[in-house]
Amino acid sequence: MPPQLTEVWGGTYLQVLIVLLVFALGIPALILQIAVPENIRRIILDRMKRTWWHLSWRRLIIALSIASLVFVWFLHPCSNGFLPTWKSYIAAIIISIVLFLTIQFWWRMFLLGMPVREMAVRIMRRDLSGTYSKRWLLDEKILDDLTHLGEQGTSGYEKELVIDSFDHLTEYVQNSERYRGVELEDLIRGFETILTDKENQGSNRNFCLVCNILKRIQDNIKDRGLSSLTDASLTLQTLGRLGVFAIETKSESTALTFLEAVASDNNVLFQMGLSALRARRSHIATAALTKLEALAEQTPLLTPIKTVHLFGLLSHFWTAGSSTRLRAKSFLFRMQGFFSPSLAECLKLAIEYHYNITNFDTADALVVMLEDIKKGNLSII
Repeated sequence: MPPQLTEVWGGTYLQVLIVLLVFALGIPALILQIAVPENIRRIILDRMKRTWWHLSWRRLIIALSIASLVFVWFLHPCSNGFLPTWKSYIAAIIISIVLFLTIQFWWRMFLLGMPVREMAVRIMRRDLSGTYSKRWLLDEKILDDLTHLGEQGTSGYEKELVIDSFDHLTEYVQNSERYRGVELEDLIRGFETILTDKENQGSNRNFCLVCNILKRIQDNIKDRGLSSLTDASLTLQTLGRLGVFAIETKSESTALTFLEAVASDNNVLFQMGLSALRARRSHIATAALTKLEALAEQTPLLTPIKTVHLFGLLSHFWTAGSSTRLRAKSFLFRMQGFFSPSLAECLKLAIEYHYNITNFDTADALVVMLEDIKKGNLSII
């Protein structure tokens, strides 16, 4: 038999409902206020509107509001008696349901640790996949929000959440039959934004993950014969810029990972090698030079057009110090007789090339190198 709904019990039930209503309205907002940084709170709240959390919260608020109104207007015993038994049953059922919903909501919230950032990332990834399947384009607004979430995330796990979502999206887009080699431009640019934020740089692991993703994008583009389009060139440029950033700020192994990823491109190898030499990271600089030499040696003769970047980096080795000059000399000494039409002509063309693209410091270093060679200063002894 349910408790008789006396005036005291009715007032108690109503007070309990009001307390639960205030609690349900205030505590989630307070938790979000404390747990989520202000600069990304809007993004997370916008995306959480479609999650179980928001739907359960709305159901709980509606149930509490309806229950309170029922007690105010229909289950309000007077001071001179009891309500009928059937109304007492209704009151007991209403309170039981409300308590069950409240316990379920908070149990799920604390069991899952309220992973608001993870939920927002998953929702945005799902929405981006959905918009691409319908319109064959990635929604720019959602992608900007996801990129911003990664940019503001702390180094390591929080950035990796977004990087993994980008990885999923690139695979989804490239596996589509409608992929034409131009759809990933904003997403590829987003990797650099996520990793190179001044206050929240990516970790070494974050950089390596992105390098592997970009390399896979590059390989998929080549397999589909789309290497002349936007995504291909932008992927290579991003690998180069991130590689230079890794040389300046990350571990040697991370920098070498990027160096391996661009091992077939002369210009990017030159840029990374020069950055390493200027940062006094000799092992990386030498590795870049070795790869440039290997690319040049793939042909029987070293012609001017194929050696402008190689000679550009060699010239900086030549002018950086005695030991690095010896390293540059060793290659030139070993390859004597393989330059066409001559070593001097190759150097002259390299000077002209770097001058025309305003690499004046490289052009100047090449001039010094050419003058020294003309003086017969090529011996490695």
